[in-house]
Parts: sequence; structure tokens; C-alpha cells
Amino acid sequence: MKPNSLKPIEKKSVTKEEEDLLRDKLSNYCERNRLFCTSTRSICKSYRAIYINGETKLLLINPVVKKYGDERISSQEVSEFDTKGRKARTVIRATSIEVECDNLGTVLFSGDTETNQRDLNECIMVQQLIDLLDGFTIADRNINQPIRVPVQYTRNQLVLAKNSEGIIEHIKYKNVQKYIDKGYTIL
Repeated sequence: MKPNSLKPIEKKSVTKEEEDLLRDKLSNYCERNRLFCTSTRSICKSYRAIYINGETKLLLINPVVKKYGDERISSQEVSEFDTKGRKARTVIRATSIEVECDNLGTVLFSGDTETNQRDLNECIMVQQLIDLLDGFTIADRNINQPIRVPVQYTRNQLVLAKNSEGIIEHIKYKNVQKYIDKGYTIL
């Protein structure tokens, strides 16, 4: 995993008035931009909070993931904070998490692809928002790696083989075993 791209937002105490103000600002931001959830990172506040604009409206003050479930899923995600372009990235996410926050205590988020896709999406979004508060973007969590496909050679295809002294030779694949026995490696 790459180092943090963003500066983490530190935990700090929040008064009831500040909590109400954060709830109003984040709720308005979600409504105005038609978002399901957002964090204080989006409105440039120094508070550590996320707001979920779902069936049950939730404001989580100083959220921290305490426990990740055992099951994982590959998630295709796009980050608004990715400065290298808005392309989807593959991120491994837990299908259930336990979040500790100052105002609500412990909150559980979980779902699965078969029966609770909506809850799973909420769980993934909460993980993404907490990552942002911790200073990690989707690009930092990206696991996209080129898939290595075994090379299939045809019988008369020319391949490069190199010996221990660094000498490289072009040989037909059908003759490669003789060279491998002599200590050559295929490039």
C-alpha cells in the first residue's frame, strides 16, 4: 500500500452545537450534490466526521474502524480526490465492519452481494470515507496489477535465451530444452 496521499484529520472533541452544525452542513451538502454519504473532507472542515444520507440518517463523529469482517470483496471505485484522473480502481473491501465513534458508540455495517447489496454498498462507502479521513485515497488502496498470463509458444517460434555469462541467443522453441539443460533461461 502506498503512503497517505492526504493529511489525516485528527480526532478532536465536538460539542453538541458543533455536532448539530456538522449534521446540518453535511446533510445540506449531500442533498445539494445528490450524494448518499460524505465526509468532512469534502467540505474542508477540520472535524473528523461522516454523514450517511440513507433511510436512517447517521452522523458519525470521530469514526474509527475497530474490526473488519473476514469476508472480502473486490470493489471498483472512483475517488474525487484522485489527482491522476478519474478511472476506476480495484480495492479490496470487507463485507462487514465495526466502527467506533464518539457520538453513537459502536456501529455495525455489513451486507452481501446476494441479499443485501444496498447494505454492502453502504459498508464499502463508509470504509472509503473513513480512509479519506485517515488520509488514504482509493489510489492508495488500489490493487490493480497486471494479470500475468503464462506465455504460450508455438513450436517454431523464435525465443530469446540467455546463459549465465549474459550471452543471448535466438532459438526455436522446439529446441529450447537443450539450452535449458545447459543453464540458459528464457527471456
